Order: sequence, then structure tokens, then C-alpha cells
Amino acid sequence: MVPNVEETDTLPDHGEAWRLPWEVLQAGAGGCVMRCRGRLAPWELTRTIEVGDEIRVSYAYRNVGSVAHPAFWCAHPLFRYEAGMEIDLAEGTSRKLFLARGSTSSKNLRWLSSGKGIEMRWDPNLTPYVSIWACNGDLGGYRQIAIEPALGGYERPGPETPMLDPGAALEWWLAIRPL
Repeated sequence: MVPNVEETDTLPDHGEAWRLPWEVLQAGAGGCVMRCRGRLAPWELTRTIEVGDEIRVSYAYRNVGSVAHPAFWCAHPLFRYEAGMEIDLAEGTSRKLFLARGSTSSKNLRWLSSGKGIEMRWDPNLTPYVSIWACNGDLGGYRQIAIEPALGGYERPGPETPMLDPGAALEWWLAIRPL
């Protein structure tokens, strides 16, 4: 989610990148490189996805405007939620859990019905804010869980959000592997 999570006076819920088309710069059997540019705010995000023993996603966020602005990004990968996972929810409820800033560099999800699992990893120095969002049927019947490492704050840019000068960029990564 770029450049915000929550709706503001000028930006939509889940940010602009959620709604904009992405340009595919390269594509092949081992992955792809895609780019998206903001229309309401002057940002550019390049995402490189590499597929192998794990899925590694590398990001580069660049200020394409003429004044400094905060760089905010939050992952929002959706996985199937089922009862008995780390966040156990009553039917028809949602919950968001905020982990202590910089407290972890990975999180596992396991599905009891199949015994399968994944590990998500990131650099806590680059993306120190992590939340876990889970939905058990109260939002349109969806059952989803998301591990959400973030750059610049939990839900929105804050005092510790990196300020990018015009032309400046930040880079970080996220990896997902089967357990």
C-alpha cells in the first residue's frame, strides 16, 4: 500500500498503488519487474519479483516530485484465514495486531487443515513496523490474514517516516518461502 493505508482527504483507502495500473518492464519464467507511478502524489515504486526456492520481492520507492515528501509503504499480502491460526477469531470478526517496532524479522503462518505453512521475512532495520490483520467473515464473507511489514509507520506516515528529497530513493525487500 503506497503512499498510505487509511483514507485521507486526498488519498484513497489502501493508497494509490492499489488502484493504478502497473507497467511490466521485464517478465520471464524466473520473475518480473514492474513499475507504478502516483497520480495524486509524486512517487514511483518499482517492484522486482524473483521466483525460486522462495519468492523474493525487492522494492525501490522514488520521489519523482519537486519537493521532499514522506516515503510510506505497507505490504498487504492476503492469505486464507482459518480458525486456530496465530490470531484466533470468533466467526464474523476482524482484528489487527501491532507488533513492537523492530521486534521481528520474520513471521510464520500455518494452516492446520493441510499442515502447510509459509515464512515471511524482511529486514527490520528497513521495514520495522509490522502488523497482522485477520478477517473471519465479517467483511463480505472473506476469510483472510495478512502479515504487513511497513516502511514509515503502521497505518500512515509518522514522525519517523523517511523524508525523500526530489529524485531520492529507498530500497527494501520481502521474502516468502514454504515451510
